Amino acid sequence: MADSCAMNDWNSLRYNGECKAGDCRNSIWQIMNCPWYSRCQLFNGFPRCACPQEECPMNYEPLCATDGRTYRNMCHMRHAACRKRKLLRVRNLGHCKPDPCEFHECCCGAMCRVNETNYASCSCDFTCSQQSNPVCGSDARTYDSPCDLRLAACKDQNMKLTQINNGACFGTGQETTVSPVTQTINPCHHQICSFHATCIVEQGFARCICPVCSLTPAPVCGSDGVTYNNECLLKRAGCVSMTTITVARNGSCGATVQPTRSTNDPCKMGQCAHYATCMVFRGVPKCVCPDLCPQLMAPICGSDGITYENDCAMRRASCKSEKTITMYTRGPCEVKPTFEPVKPTMDPCFDQSCTYHAECIVDHGLPKCVCPSNCKNISAPICGSDGVTYENDCAMKRTICTQQLTVTVASRGRCASPCDTVNCCCGSVCKVKNNTGSCECDFTCSSHVDPVCGSDGKTYSNECQLRLAACQQSNANLKQASKGQCPVVVPTSDPCALGMCAHYSACQVIQGLPKCVCPDLCPNVFSPQCGSDGKTYQNECSLKRESCDKQVMILIAKNGPCAPTPTQAPTPTREPCATITCRHFSTCKVIQGVARCVCSAALCPGERFEVCGSDGKTYENECALRRTSCLAGRIISIVRIGVCLRTLPAVTQAPTPRAVLPTTRPVTSDLCAIGRCAHNAICEVYQGQPRCVCPGPCTGAKSAVCGSDGRTYDSECDLKRSICMSQKTITIAKPGFC
Repeated sequence: MADSCAMNDWNSLRYNGECKAGDCRNSIWQIMNCPWYSRCQLFNGFPRCACPQEECPMNYEPLCATDGRTYRNMCHMRHAACRKRKLLRVRNLGHCKPDPCEFHECCCGAMCRVNETNYASCSCDFTCSQQSNPVCGSDARTYDSPCDLRLAACKDQNMKLTQINNGACFGTGQETTVSPVTQTINPCHHQICSFHATCIVEQGFARCICPVCSLTPAPVCGSDGVTYNNECLLKRAGCVSMTTITVARNGSCGATVQPTRSTNDPCKMGQCAHYATCMVFRGVPKCVCPDLCPQLMAPICGSDGITYENDCAMRRASCKSEKTITMYTRGPCEVKPTFEPVKPTMDPCFDQSCTYHAECIVDHGLPKCVCPSNCKNISAPICGSDGVTYENDCAMKRTICTQQLTVTVASRGRCASPCDTVNCCCGSVCKVKNNTGSCECDFTCSSHVDPVCGSDGKTYSNECQLRLAACQQSNANLKQASKGQCPVVVPTSDPCALGMCAHYSACQVIQGLPKCVCPDLCPNVFSPQCGSDGKTYQNECSLKRESCDKQVMILIAKNGPCAPTPTQAPTPTREPCATITCRHFSTCKVIQGVARCVCSAALCPGERFEVCGSDGKTYENECALRRTSCLAGRIISIVRIGVCLRTLPAVTQAPTPRAVLPTTRPVTSDLCAIGRCAHNAICEVYQGQPRCVCPGPCTGAKSAVCGSDGRTYDSECDLKRSICMSQKTITIAKPGFC
């Protein structure tokens, strides 16, 4: 055979005579040199390089290839080189370094051996003669000879098992054969060890220890539903946990064995399928797939028709895909012909090149590039060079392939977005346009009519429309004030017509706007008046000014000075705050010996009970209004219970009850019909103007009630009258005395 595929090691006589056109041995193809141990074969009349199709022998002649992996024999290495399109050479005969036995320690005279699946185990490769020379071991057992004791220690990998004396152990019925040695009493003779523990003698004392086991694989299923690598490890687990565990059956438990007892181990009640192993992470049991498999070429054909490098690789694939895969036959799977009458002799994808991360598959005997489709739902974000964040590597490759993009990995993790530095409020979301982040109101509202009143005094057809308006205006303060339509103000030509000032303030029109003004100057006339707060004022004007400044209703209790309190005793020194009158809802506190008016540091309650201030602003509740007034250093009073009206100008000094009219109510000439007084006050028209007054003295039967302020009132009427006078919210705590 003078001619052949150049440098082709797989030469054989095809037929006698000259090569015909298209033959591998035609002079045109003599320069063909097939790489990776492939062969030159005809395919549809043309020569191609194809991987060998015959099965490799199963003889175990391990060799280490230049890829650092151990192959069963030379044939397996060449097949792997051809499939991987990688030139492999023999580095050395035998297993690749490190040898599996390099890190596998054996004790007690055992030798490390590697089985055909490349697993290392300890083997006791020695035998003992039949000559009797009994000795007593540290486990209180008599052995026929020192060699038999070493063999038992070797098989159990029990380094604690030693010889304590020549001759039989005391009390066993056997006598020593060595006369010069004095007979000793074994401390383990009366020691009983349970749960598979064995007794040893240490410094002359008996001690029970759990067995020391090797990792030699011989799996057994325990009565606790757990698979142990060998029976010794089962016994050790029972010994350590001090529980009785027996062998339920040989082999792994699988998914059908149920635990026979309760346990605190989370994995004892778990059942893992598809060759997974139960492991505990932070107290939670999880089924984990095999991570690393030995680099051993011992191919098997799986029940899914795929050839796996070894049994471990098949189990790992079954676990990762969550599909049941079992061994069909040893050796690679048979390749069935894809079409007739021509039988393909090579892989059609052998020299097919796919771009954009596509993968080559054989479709009706022809190579075809397809995009990745079955991407797992794993979160491992990748930032592409196009600025897009992909959920994982497979998702990026799928997008590149389907859209024919040229994208590379810019960084691991999510891409930096222009929206990272944009803060959107009021329900808007950040959208990227032209590489710039901007806030957009990305929602629509229905035409359903369910009117609500906004805190801006406008009526919206439904709550969604209000939120949309707040979003479009970026107004975080625009919220729902109440259900239904907003109230409207009765039209009037006199700005003070609807303004009702309390606490002795008077309505004045300043620059066309109604304002409640407190008495400023009082006459220097001494006409003492006793106020309802127990203080004596210079005259009635001074009492009213104090009431207006403090926004507390103070009535004239009697003409003349108040009577002194009998319990009061003169003090040599006066409290610094005794002579200080604080305004704007501040309170007097002594700081470093000096009296100062300070605002309360306490936070206001989060309850929403809107009030309209004299500055034209709506506050969440009365506490918020008082706090703002104190911090601003100016009087802000309540002009209306509820949100401020759109057409009512701001007033400044004293609170007035609201005078509003729902949109469904006709306009009326009765000014009190559109007003509502706070704190149980009663509206009355005085000199053509509505005003709020407190009810007069209570009459009728007395029935004491206890107020929420801890005071007892003669009747509910007296409590309501006190509420009106003090302008405070007091409720009935319980009937009767406090």
